[in-house]
Amino acid sequence: MSKIKTVLDRLMDATGLRLHPLEIKIGASRGVLSRAYNNDTDIQAKWLILLIKQFPELNWMSILMDEDYSKLTGEDNYNSKNEKNIVSDVKINYRTEIDHLKQIIEEKDKRLEEKERTINLLMKN
Repeated sequence: MSKIKTVLDRLMDATGLRLHPLEIKIGASRGVLSRAYNNDTDIQAKWLILLIKQFPELNWMSILMDEDYSKLTGEDNYNSKNEKNIVSDVKINYRTEIDHLKQIIEEKDKRLEEKERTINLLMKN
């Protein structure tokens, strides 16, 4: 079995999805992954990056390498440490984004209140 087939087989096993649903998840055209799988050709890095972003909870070292990453490094708990770090990073990113959006909403609310006051003043005159 070729490297791309091995990687895609591991990815399908890990996600429970077939190739077409994976293509949909990353916004790829139908056949991007299945052609690579069937023709034994590589995929573009952008598709791999989108897969990694779509499934950050997966142990990508195990998926991409021929052997289990924990066996190669001697780290039995690599997966759980890595997953905790990824989840923590994602939470921090979401919190930052949420705080930023709250700030934008507050600014827009202030502008709206100012405009309402101006309208009320103009209507009184």
